[in-house]
Amino acid sequence: MDKPAAKESGTTWNTPATEAARIGVTTRTLARWRRSRVGPPWFQVCGGIRYRPDITDAYLLETRQDPVAEAAE
Repeated sequence: MDKPAAKESGTTWNTPATEAARIGVTTRTLARWRRSRVGPPWFQVCGGIRYRPDITDAYLLETRQDPVAEAAE
């Protein structure tokens, strides 16, 4: 069972399982992205991997591909 997101001083730290479910990918995809050094930034916190949802959201917006704009080129 996944631990709930930890919250310290206003910052939420999600486990890989929580973050994967939140953004609609599998934990294996997040692990592959970490190994390949792509995907949203992650942090080593107390011996575990954690993601900050605000940083993940910013990463996803920054790297978003707009298929309509690409088709127009």
